[in-house]
Amino acid sequence: MGVHHSQSLHVPPGHISLHEMNVDRNASASKQLIYPFITKESGISAFKTVSTTNFNSGYLYGEEIEGSYPLSASLSFDLYMNADGADIVDGSVNRPRILALKNTLNHYKYLSPHYEYSSALGNKGSDNINIVSIPSIFYGSTIKKGSVSLKFYISGTLVGELQDPHKNGELIQVSGSANDLGATYGSGSVAGVVLYNEGFMILTGSWKLDPAHTEAYLDVTDTSTPPSWLGYGQTVGRVQSHANRSLHSSSWGLSFEGTNYVPTLTMLANAPAGLFNHSNNPTFTMHGQGESIYTPVTSSVSYFEKDNVEIKNTVSSSWGVIESSNQTDVSESSGSFQKQVYISKVGIYDSKKNLIAIAKLAKPIKKTEQDDLTVKMKLDF
Repeated sequence: MGVHHSQSLHVPPGHISLHEMNVDRNASASKQLIYPFITKESGISAFKTVSTTNFNSGYLYGEEIEGSYPLSASLSFDLYMNADGADIVDGSVNRPRILALKNTLNHYKYLSPHYEYSSALGNKGSDNINIVSIPSIFYGSTIKKGSVSLKFYISGTLVGELQDPHKNGELIQVSGSANDLGATYGSGSVAGVVLYNEGFMILTGSWKLDPAHTEAYLDVTDTSTPPSWLGYGQTVGRVQSHANRSLHSSSWGLSFEGTNYVPTLTMLANAPAGLFNHSNNPTFTMHGQGESIYTPVTSSVSYFEKDNVEIKNTVSSSWGVIESSNQTDVSESSGSFQKQVYISKVGIYDSKKNLIAIAKLAKPIKKTEQDDLTVKMKLDF
């Protein structure tokens, strides 16, 4: 909840804001929402939603092409029934989402025969099928194998649950009232497969999860059927135009874990003994030597810096007690001179000796001439 908007991110419940811009901005006020824009130039760059015709005739050169925020992502459910036709009929594509996944499904058939697009187990191009689509922003690089759980509830009672206990992508019914009713109602049966890398779940289980209950799961009219995995989430994805479409007694749960692969570059910066023991920091030299000591000698043929600049001794010894007739004082005296520096930053250079990054240490590290140090750095992309 926000002060200026009921949803502070300006996206409905169940959606993820892709950029999290316009947080709690007043949408009703003029020019309050941030928006993307591109200036029409000779490079003919435009948003994907702008057609070539609209780009050519709808905008003048130098004019801004505006987009809109927020952009959001959410789960979607697509139900394809055999009554709607096969994937391709007379050159027309009736099942674009499942047809686009045909090669991917066949690729994974080495994991399980249930992946195969068309086999003795069924034809995904013509059978009843329910596709659950999960945007990658929900899980990152891939969905963790074996972490998926789909639950089907009737009036708050769990009537079925799908999991992948073998981690091979098979969604097997493992719990719910089906375990009490026996194998006839799906216990131990494969109700579909999950594409972990692509973010899709293909549900084909058509058995009754609760034969005593009926609602309009698979039809846009009043036609009521017992619950099955084909009806999973269908108040979200099926046509909602009919007045009695709402499924009052049914609810669903979906959980999974995501895995995000982050490329990491590991670099080692070595400071050998006897090297890197000088600093250009002005505090490295003794204060009060006069400005002339730091002035280099220059001429038309030479340039050199003076070699008699005294370096401040930062080597400490034990605490000493100084007593006099007036007072007793405690001070830390300096030990024998030894060059030492404190490394606080490491410069990263490219092959042309250009400084491209600086790594800062959380705490400076003291280095003497006898020390051999290595700094390990990791860069995430």
